[in-house]
Amino acid sequence: MVKNLRIGYSSVLDHACAELPYIFPKLETLSIRSLGEMVNAPMVPNTFLHLKYLCITLSAVTLSPSYDYLSLVSFLDACHSLDTFIVDVSARHPENDSIYENPSHLRQLPEQRHDNLRNVKITGFRSAKSLFELTYHILENTSVECLTMDTSFESFRCSPGKPGRCLQMSKDDLMEASKALFAIKAYIEGKVPSTVSAKHSEGDSIYVNPTDLRQLLPEQRHDNIRDVKITGFHSAKTLVELTYHILRNTSVECLTLDTTSNPFRCSPGKTGRCSRMSKDALVEAPKALFAIIPYIEGKFPLRLN
Repeated sequence: MVKNLRIGYSSVLDHACAELPYIFPKLETLSIRSLGEMVNAPMVPNTFLHLKYLCITLSAVTLSPSYDYLSLVSFLDACHSLDTFIVDVSARHPENDSIYENPSHLRQLPEQRHDNLRNVKITGFRSAKSLFELTYHILENTSVECLTMDTSFESFRCSPGKPGRCLQMSKDDLMEASKALFAIKAYIEGKVPSTVSAKHSEGDSIYVNPTDLRQLLPEQRHDNIRDVKITGFHSAKTLVELTYHILRNTSVECLTLDTTSNPFRCSPGKTGRCSRMSKDALVEAPKALFAIIPYIEGKFPLRLN
C-alpha cells in the first residue's frame, strides 16, 4: 500500500485532484511538482483521508501569469488530516498582479476550518495579490502554529555542506523579494495571531518601527532652499525623519530621493564605464523605494516636484 508519493509533469494538479484519492487512498505524504499550470487548481471531488504532508511546487516554465494561488485552498478542503502544507512558487507574476497595485477588496472564501494544519511554508513568496489572499485564508481558517514566508526564489539554491554550490538570484528576483518582504510587513504581520510563529527576514529600517517619528528639532524656516537631493536614499528611519523636517520647514520646489548607492557609477558619454551595484545595494534600493511610497509621498505639498 503506497503511503508516500512524488509526482511531477505538466498540468499535474488536475490529475492529482481527480484521480489520486482513488488510486492511492492511504497516502500520507504527497509531493507534486507541476511543470506548467495554465488553469487554476480545480475543486477536489474526493478527499485524502490520511494525508498529513503536502508539498506543491509550481514551476516558472509555463505557469499562467494570471494564476490564482487562492485556488490552492481546494487542496486544504480535501485533506482533513493535513499537518504540513508547503507551496513552492517559482513563477514570476506581472506587475499589475501586485498587491501594491490594489491592496483593497481582498477576496474571502466561505469559512472552512482546517484545524489539524500546524505548519505552513510558502517559498518564493512574492507580492502577488492572490498569494496574500491565500495567506489570509490560512490565518483565518486554521490553527497553524508556524507560518514561514520565504522570499527566496529557489528553495534549494544552496546545497547544504557543499560550499560554492549556490545559484545567484537575478536582479529582478532580488527586487521582487524586497517588495514581497515589505508587503508582508504592511499587509500580513499585523494579522498574525500571537499564537503563531511567523518567520520572515528582518531589516534595520523604518519598517521595523514606522511609528513615533521624531520631531525633536524646533521649527526653523529655511525659505531660500529650493532644491534638495538625497543620493543613496535608503530605508533608515533617520533619513525619513530628515526628509520630513525638510518638507515641513522649507519652501523646497524640487526634492529628489535617489535610491542608487553611488551617484557617479556611470560616466556620462563613456559607454561601459559603469560600476555594478552590489547585491546588498540592489536589495536596499527597492526597500527604500517602498518606504518613500507609504511614508513620504503623501506628505508632498502640491507645489513640489
